Amino acid sequence: YRAFIATATWMPVNHLYEDWVLRSSIDPDEESEVNLQHLEDYVYHERCSRAKIEAAVKAAKEKQDIARLAEEELANNIVNGIEAEIASTQRFVDKADEVMPSIVANVNELLSETLSQIHQETGFERFLIGGSWAAAMIAEVLETITDDFEPCHLKANDIDIYFGNFTDEADCKLLVDRNCINYQHINSVTLEVNTIKCSNLSPETFLANNDINVTACCFNVDFSRADENVVAIHALPCFWQFIFERNSNRQLRVVKLYDTSEYEATTLVRMAFKGFELDFPINFGTLDPTVGTIAESQKVKFDKMKGWNDSPFFEYQCKKVRSHYVIVKKHSKVNCVKCLSAISNKKCKSKMCKQCCAEHGAPTCAAHKK
Repeated sequence: YRAFIATATWMPVNHLYEDWVLRSSIDPDEESEVNLQHLEDYVYHERCSRAKIEAAVKAAKEKQDIARLAEEELANNIVNGIEAEIASTQRFVDKADEVMPSIVANVNELLSETLSQIHQETGFERFLIGGSWAAAMIAEVLETITDDFEPCHLKANDIDIYFGNFTDEADCKLLVDRNCINYQHINSVTLEVNTIKCSNLSPETFLANNDINVTACCFNVDFSRADENVVAIHALPCFWQFIFERNSNRQLRVVKLYDTSEYEATTLVRMAFKGFELDFPINFGTLDPTVGTIAESQKVKFDKMKGWNDSPFFEYQCKKVRSHYVIVKKHSKVNCVKCLSAISNKKCKSKMCKQCCAEHGAPTCAAHKK
């Protein structure tokens, strides 16, 4: 054993002894006595008394109880939020159900040639189409089949095709293979086609992975279907609310207003850019854009919105951290407290500009001492 005299503890070192014997013919030194120099300083019955142990156990239990109550409150809030979401979107879902047969028939007719061309070029027998293009096609069809719809003029820059291993299990999580994302041009298809390989693919897992109401829909395209409709339409209630809402009330928001813990900066930049492109108001709620990171592609979108009058990022800027970016609040410019004209240094203890700090400030000011 090895004795630690500072803490009066012992540690077995037999493995070191065995290693020594194997490597050397000399026996290691052995000590029969050690001086525990601090032993007299430790009064263990005072340091670890029953009262202190019971108090520590009680404090730990109280901490656990607080955490448990917070979890229960969050769970109750989510349940109540889901119920409120269902109640507020039900009338829009009912509208969609009334015209769904017409929507499906017209979407299949409108997209027949485009989907056949994609099918032939990619060889995909079954795939999902999500994103802005699916939403735009539904909105275009609704203009022709019902009067109870205010046009919203959605648009898309490309067609997102999701293919791969399909699943029937709704509780699975969609997995995207980021090494198998390809852009390609297909003859007679106006927009660029973006193919994305996935695992655990289904309309349910795809929609569960969606984060913004305006894109919370998808086309389930299956050329092996027996009937004439190769496209089935799936959408979340918040999508139908956006689509059938009056134009003056339409706004972009996250899908789960009742549980925003999974939404970070990437979602907010995407949502803001959709608002920028489509000219719709956006609702961040209590979401904080400084939480999480964004990639280079999101940084490009962030920069494009700098001149937008309705941008929610006027008070923020992007800062590069290694290979990604974070969104941080801009430093508020404050005038020097002495001359009132120059800008003070934010690190200056006296809140002065350099010249005033040199003449009137604290001699130990780290910002201006040079």
